[in-house]
Amino acid sequence: MKAIDTMKTISKIAFAALALLSAAACNKHEIDNKKSNYNATMEISASQDIVILKEDAPDEVALTVTWTPAYDYGSDFIMTYQYSVEVPSSKASAISEYEDDGVFTRSYTNKQLHDMLVSHFGQLTSTMAQLKFSVTATYTGPRIVIPDMSSVTIPVKTYGPKQFAADKVFMAGTAVGANPVELSPSAGNSELYVFNGNLTAGKLNFPVEYGDENNVIVPASGKDEAVTGDAQPAAAKEGTETAAWIIPTSESYRVTLNFTTQSVTVIPSSQIFEVDSLFLAGSALDKEIKIEPTLENPAVYAFRGELKAGSLYLPVSFNEAKTLSIVPAGDSHDIADGTAVAFGQALTTQTGAKYWTVPADGVYRIVVDTDAKTIKIYSPATDPKTP
Repeated sequence: MKAIDTMKTISKIAFAALALLSAAACNKHEIDNKKSNYNATMEISASQDIVILKEDAPDEVALTVTWTPAYDYGSDFIMTYQYSVEVPSSKASAISEYEDDGVFTRSYTNKQLHDMLVSHFGQLTSTMAQLKFSVTATYTGPRIVIPDMSSVTIPVKTYGPKQFAADKVFMAGTAVGANPVELSPSAGNSELYVFNGNLTAGKLNFPVEYGDENNVIVPASGKDEAVTGDAQPAAAKEGTETAAWIIPTSESYRVTLNFTTQSVTVIPSSQIFEVDSLFLAGSALDKEIKIEPTLENPAVYAFRGELKAGSLYLPVSFNEAKTLSIVPAGDSHDIADGTAVAFGQALTTQTGAKYWTVPADGVYRIVVDTDAKTIKIYSPATDPKTP
């Protein structure tokens, strides 16, 4: 089945209209409308509807384009065929030639089409491009005859290095589990994918779907790499590639896949502290309470007020989301009454297991130093009683 350009008929009509307008303005020719009817008989076709170029068979013919002769108006007319190839979306000029020998066919090998698309038209490797083949028959003779035109557009996919691009993104590997997790782009930035959640010690990479390809994003080195907490170079490879980032311990992480910088960043949630606002929450309060930074030091937040016996954690608001909360650094729920201790962070959804226990109803003072990453919780017995 041939793939015919859907714009061919419209193009022919538009070209005909322009030609007639030009003819009407020309004083050298007398137009005989009965003899100038538009005889569109030429058709161009291709041997394939879609072409996937083969890197391992460079000299194999991948596509043949043929066309039928245009209408013959007789010996009084000289007919000229102009054949051209273009990528409509490319800024590069069309490749054009005249056919004077009556050879109405052109064949291209895998390498010829690949080089044409990449070198001349500036298309990317391992990417589909729309290649348009056109032929125009023009006439020179005693009267004006409208040219005959026909074209066909064929999707052609180049070979070569994979593009760092995706239509769908997944996170997979032994650190994720048996089922890959589909990721969504960040709001306002379609090039950034962020995951916050638990990973187990193991391997991590990113299968992606891009066009007709199933690729995977792995360390640029092509080898397993331990995560460093910094942005690490990444590359898109065949979907069978098994290289991965190594997750050292089972805990909560923030994973960032950046398509703009072509990098992956994996940071334990406990090492991340980004705050716009800080809150108190848990069964020790009737409702969530926002706490404010002190006037003396905006990195220090303070609260003094009534708490009930119950659980306590501190949701951290950043970019209008409360993804993480301040919680005990270890497994203990003890408030370490009046003593500054290092705090940890956990997903706010997991604070059912990570919290401090307020031992009894009363007035408590809480001081959080976000620079030092410490927290002091004073019970009524240890509260300095200063305002």
